[in-house]
Amino acid sequence: MNQFWAEFRQTETCSYRFDTRVYLNPICGPGGADICVGAIIGKNPGSAESSKEGVGLTAMSLGYDQFLRAVRDIPTQAYESAGVALPSRGYIQVLNLFYLCDPNLSTAISALELETSPIFCQTENKKFPWVWYAWGGNSRQLNPLKERFRDIGSEHHFYYDLERKAVVVGKPPHSVTAKHTQGLPRGAVIDHICDVLRE
Repeated sequence: MNQFWAEFRQTETCSYRFDTRVYLNPICGPGGADICVGAIIGKNPGSAESSKEGVGLTAMSLGYDQFLRAVRDIPTQAYESAGVALPSRGYIQVLNLFYLCDPNLSTAISALELETSPIFCQTENKKFPWVWYAWGGNSRQLNPLKERFRDIGSEHHFYYDLERKAVVVGKPPHSVTAKHTQGLPRGAVIDHICDVLRE
């Protein structure tokens, strides 16, 4: 039983992680009846690794990855606060500005710049109940990658604005810091997701 699943792919030079799913309940394996209840957009995959060899979605070992733990804990607490039962096969889709795996962002960006044809995740083309932006602040290197999400399918977009110290409804402009989960005042995001669930 595991709550963290993804597809790992190795190229000649890099490791990529796609279709990352954070399930709200532990499951034995992904299935056709699974329901995506929301999405979060981060920068790039960190230290979590596949816990076994395999093709397609495999269970992950998180290691020191706190981002995915927060992606599980915050929506779970929102469901509890809203008095809404956790969907038995519900999951949060984790999207990234890029999918090259490296816990060090600087070296990940350097490796990405050497890739002639970086690969992006096909799950970006889905429509999501809500999208939470947590991709950090203004960045010359990362801002062009944010453009890809301008037309992402969802009727509800939000982020935690670091300067305003509040959740803001809408898509963040490049000049704004859409706070990463590290050091995030979780209560504000929990309350916001809670309100979305009650709509």
